[in-house]
Amino acid sequence: MERSQTLRQRLGGRTNIADGLRQALQLLEGTPPNVYRKIWLLSAGEPNVEGEALGPLVAACHQSRINLNTIGFGDAYDELLLRRLADATHRGKFIPVQGLRELTRALAESDLPARPGPRRAETAVLVIDCSGSMAEPMEGRTKIAVVEEALLHLIHYNKRLYS
Repeated sequence: MERSQTLRQRLGGRTNIADGLRQALQLLEGTPPNVYRKIWLLSAGEPNVEGEALGPLVAACHQSRINLNTIGFGDAYDELLLRRLADATHRGKFIPVQGLRELTRALAESDLPARPGPRRAETAVLVIDCSGSMAEPMEGRTKIAVVEEALLHLIHYNKRLYS
């Protein structure tokens, strides 16, 4: 919970989606194959570093049967790219989001089971754009502040649901 509330301290620099995916893959490497694995990639802009590395990284997600869900945050992201990345993995999906409620809903409702019955264990990694574009205003605060609040809601939601 503490790390989710310090994202604003990490702002600056460029949009390096490839490095975020690389780190997410490393985090999921040790997850047993019978555990459902998913990456949430939230971007408010366009990747401007390591663009050529995206193809092999998304292929690695597909090969490892890791779902890649992408969220276009705000109104200045590369929708075509985010859709292409999500479509290249098993059951990956693209979700456009304009604010706190939509982001919270996207993250929380995606966690609901498709059908009743026992659920498979799951490991999810969130890859969050911390480039300068996340300091732009949204709903009377910065975009990154909106993300921090949505993550807080998600943590509380999961505590209530699974505790």
